[in-house]
Amino acid sequence: MDSFTARLERQMQEIKGKFENINLGPAGLSAQQVAEENKRKDVLIRLVAMLMKQLQNAVHITNGQPISQQENRSLHLLLNALEHVFRHGLKRRREVWHYVGHLTTPDDLFLIKNMEAVRSDAARGRAWLHLMVNEGKLDRVVALIIDDQQVRARFFEPWAMVSDGERFAILLTLLSGLGALPVHCTLDDIGLNNIGLPLAALEAAVAAEETKLRLAPEDPTHPELKLVPDVLDSSGGGTELVHSSRVRRA
Repeated sequence: MDSFTARLERQMQEIKGKFENINLGPAGLSAQQVAEENKRKDVLIRLVAMLMKQLQNAVHITNGQPISQQENRSLHLLLNALEHVFRHGLKRRREVWHYVGHLTTPDDLFLIKNMEAVRSDAARGRAWLHLMVNEGKLDRVVALIIDDQQVRARFFEPWAMVSDGERFAILLTLLSGLGALPVHCTLDDIGLNNIGLPLAALEAAVAAEETKLRLAPEDPTHPELKLVPDVLDSSGGGTELVHSSRVRRA
């Protein structure tokens, strides 16, 4: 086992341990509903994995030049996917903005609250997500959510993504490389008031982008990268961490 793989697996085990005493019961959901929510979480993990690889490929092609959300479809779709992640299992009448305030610095809160184009709590939640990605803080905030059981219990259902130790550990592993990418997301933009893509539409859009990139000519000067693990559905319907040796597969 190489040091990269060992480090990831140790990190995942540490995260899972923090969830051992949390009740992950169905909370009134039927067996079919539980299966549907688990499938939805697996889809989100797969989409985040695909989009992270697309982004890393784009950064490599541009020799590390900054990538803008307005110019890069993969970054735009990744932000949509992450919004789904942070909204999954939110209790009724709750928004992402309602709980991230507990985990955000006063300066960042002040900046978001004073954005003129942002007009709702849902939009402030998107602005927060964009700001965390721009500043390379998202993985650290995710770690804070893992450590704060009171926030999870107050704002989320027991079956939410953030309370699923195994899947959230995989997600944190995927996001660990995001802070190193030179990406720029829009801030204080009227577009933040728009509702993002539904999950089914997002899945179709990511598949279309993946197909477009696969059909693009390969550049033989690009070396192989080992930055992001693949997340694949196992035969049992859960998730399995499999390490990829390339950013884009032929």
